[in-house]
Order: sequence, then C-alpha cells, then structure tokens
Amino acid sequence: IFSIAGYNQRYYTGLQVTSDPGVWVVYAGFIMMIIGCFITFFMSHQRL
Repeated sequence: IFSIAGYNQRYYTGLQVTSDPGVWVVYAGFIMMIIGCFITFFMSHQRL
C-alpha cells in the first residue's frame, strides 16, 4: 500500500439544477401511451 504525500483530497459534487423546456412533451407522450394501453387491453372490441 502506498500514499501520495502533499495531496489534499477535495470533496465536491457535480450536481446542477436546470430547467428543461421540452420535458412536457415527454410527459404528454407517456400519458398518451398509458391511455392507449388501457384502451387496447381493457375496452371491448367492436366489429365494424
């Protein structure tokens, strides 16, 4: 085992809080996908 003399360890994190203006598109698509799965699997099919 070895150590480096004269080295000061720094503690920091690289987190950053930002605002993403396009995140509502992702949420809207996810909600539409859930609604589509619900309609596909839980509604009765009708013959045209």
